[in-house]
Amino acid sequence: MILIFDFFETLLNNKSIDFNRGLKPMWEKYYQDKCSFDDIKAYGEELFQHLLSLHAEGKEFAFVREELPLYAKKYGGNVVPMTVEEEADFLMLCNDMELVPGIVSLLEYCKEKQIPMYVLSNSGFSGAALTEVLERFGIGKYFSGLWSSADYGRIKPCKELFDMVIDAVLLQNPDKTKKNLFFVGDMYETDVKGASGAGIDVAWLNRKNELDEIQLATYSISGMKELQKIVDLKISGIDIQIMKNGHKYWNATADFAMNCSWRAGGYLTKLMYENAFAEEERVLVALVDGNIAGFCTYAKKDELPEEYDFTPFIGFMFVDEKYRGNRLSEKLIQAACRQAVNDGFHKIYIMSGEIGLYEKFGFEFLGMYQTIYDTEEQLFVKEIN
Repeated sequence: MILIFDFFETLLNNKSIDFNRGLKPMWEKYYQDKCSFDDIKAYGEELFQHLLSLHAEGKEFAFVREELPLYAKKYGGNVVPMTVEEEADFLMLCNDMELVPGIVSLLEYCKEKQIPMYVLSNSGFSGAALTEVLERFGIGKYFSGLWSSADYGRIKPCKELFDMVIDAVLLQNPDKTKKNLFFVGDMYETDVKGASGAGIDVAWLNRKNELDEIQLATYSISGMKELQKIVDLKISGIDIQIMKNGHKYWNATADFAMNCSWRAGGYLTKLMYENAFAEEERVLVALVDGNIAGFCTYAKKDELPEEYDFTPFIGFMFVDEKYRGNRLSEKLIQAACRQAVNDGFHKIYIMSGEIGLYEKFGFEFLGMYQTIYDTEEQLFVKEIN
């Protein structure tokens, strides 16, 4: 496994951004006798609009290489000389940053597991300056390489930029393949679309719990604790995918359910092929070394009549006989619980005829309830957070 991180809002959060905080010291040192601060501020805004227009074309606007010469051209004098350390100083004046919660623990854990880690950022500041910033925050030591769009002229989601980084990473790790790469980022349009377009798995740091309508993200996570759980699974060879119709494993899971030893599997297959799921409902699939090993559903209702307001439910829990003993049921439940927490729930329910099974996973017996099939079934609840 190899992790590639985005930089801003993935490793470091911006508490505030104000370009003028960096511009003013530069004006005082180099341009105070040539223009007013209001003049250079206005020109800085003009250049920012130019940056946005370049970004719309998929191009970067490098601060040191391209922007600084334009100030000299407009106001006279030599181009402002800027070392890597001074470029990092400028960035840190503009961007008041802090470490993303949980990132240090995650990086330390991955280091202990000998997982190579890299960074790919969209930024007008050079890779050397971004590396210097990470060093100042005490996390530069965890990364074996960093690439910034400022050094290459193109921005994510450019496939050529991702391909270049992928080739460089695999060159440093000849025992790994593209399947071992895993990107982590917070921006859907740049990080998720870029990584997916380059053919690598991606965890979307989806803090606002937005809907992934086109299902390009391999995982949707709210923070670093979730990411560490995913890393744990991938190290073990186990993977849990949370799916809607159209997911790459949707049809294969439906076929697996049809041919499994549990008679209810065929009914799940019917539901999947008819896409009989509400927008917020999901099918979860457990994979072991890439092979489908089990499944469950995450749904608003299960077998209870509408008069009960219990929601959401885990249903259709099944693990293939040859994969039992790997705690896949527990991992499916954990993934469903994370989905429920992301959806704002504090409890999750399951109905089952099994005695003593779900209590092992933290569920409590609520009682026997009449189902829509005129049978009585046990109802269990689990507190989640």
